[in-house]
Amino acid sequence: MIAKAIVRQPNEIYDQPLVVPVCLPDLAEVRSLAERLHQKGEEYRGELGGWPVHYCPMHREALPGSNLPFTPATFMIGAFPVWAMSLDWENGQDVDPLIWIWDDNIVKQ
Repeated sequence: MIAKAIVRQPNEIYDQPLVVPVCLPDLAEVRSLAERLHQKGEEYRGELGGWPVHYCPMHREALPGSNLPFTPATFMIGAFPVWAMSLDWENGQDVDPLIWIWDDNIVKQ
């Protein structure tokens, strides 16, 4: 999907935001890739539709300061602050992941 993203807010130098077109991947395609990588359970770095992708499988050790007794598997796509999405298996390996989308800089149509 073609969308517009704000990549620079107005400031003391520029009176207008800088808005550029971006191509966002289909969320079903993102979810499908995340699920395939999760099934394999191996770390992965690559890209989808030009956006960087990283999958990290679950680790039995907890993250420092975390309330979870393990480090959940995580899938991340995108580039902050333009657009990003993550799927986190915080509730267990065989439970649907929590999905987070950061799209505050995508111009709403």
